[in-house]
Amino acid sequence: MKKVIMFLDSPLQSWGGESVSYSYRTTENRPTFSAIIGILCSCIGISFRKDNEKVKELRDNIKINVISLQKGSLLKEFQSCGTNIKAKDKKDWFNKDRESGKIYTKEYLQDAKFIAILQISDCLDVDMIIKALKSPKWMPFFGRFCCMPATPILVENLDYFKKYLSDRQYFKGKMYQHVENIDAEYMVMDYPNCDGTNGFSARGIKESMVEISKYF
Repeated sequence: MKKVIMFLDSPLQSWGGESVSYSYRTTENRPTFSAIIGILCSCIGISFRKDNEKVKELRDNIKINVISLQKGSLLKEFQSCGTNIKAKDKKDWFNKDRESGKIYTKEYLQDAKFIAILQISDCLDVDMIIKALKSPKWMPFFGRFCCMPATPILVENLDYFKKYLSDRQYFKGKMYQHVENIDAEYMVMDYPNCDGTNGFSARGIKESMVEISKYF
């Protein structure tokens, strides 16, 4: 079992959970398991939706704990999207004859910062994962395409990272620990089924305040 540290820092993040409806897309208050696996898939060059066996291999051999350094603030965005636009109207977005659009609401976290601690089984090629995080094949994003990383994702120099945390007085954080269901405080639906249905199963979470320095 090897440990890989990811630093998730971006002006905007959106970690999709159980939404009210397709037109109202919420965000969780921390990165989900499926989102972090999705980031790894992008870096490696695996399709999260199509390469089910490869995604399943990552899912089954990685345990992820998340520490919230800075929870950020909630931002809501309202979007309008046109419907039934005919081919001849594509260049004329304001064509008066087309049907009216729909309104979508999307939530984001502003200025949030998280640490993801990955415990990776020896069954996986950890060096390949580290190399992919350093030099991604596909651009990773934090939930949506507009949520780009503000810093390198992989924490390579632990001494430098510990100094960064100390300088900004990040001494404690809330840990969202992945535990067995019987030990969980609550369940979250973010464990990808990897069966071609795009469905998710429940995963156990336990929350606690931790001294960040103990994990580095």
